[in-house]
Amino acid sequence: MAERGRIGAEVSKQVRRKGKGLRPGELGPLRTPQDAERWLRIVGQAVAEGRLRNRDADSTTRAVREWLRAHDAGQVSHRLEELKATVAELRGEKLRRVK
Repeated sequence: MAERGRIGAEVSKQVRRKGKGLRPGELGPLRTPQDAERWLRIVGQAVAEGRLRNRDADSTTRAVREWLRAHDAGQVSHRLEELKATVAELRGEKLRRVK
């Protein structure tokens, strides 16, 4: 029985070693939506090649999804501020014309 446990542990160890994961710096920075697309492409390729486990790919994918949400929220906030400034400017022009 103990022998089976040792064999199972060795097999698990070999499976983990096979994954090897991503190389340092392979993903590069995550600053733009295009970077996010590149990350997902690299992660997908690594899974297909057996270098990355599904659960690690899922974690990375969730991180990219959250980054994209934060990025989009920032873009919306920025655009909203621009629109507010434009409205204020147009109101000012309208008031000057009325006087």
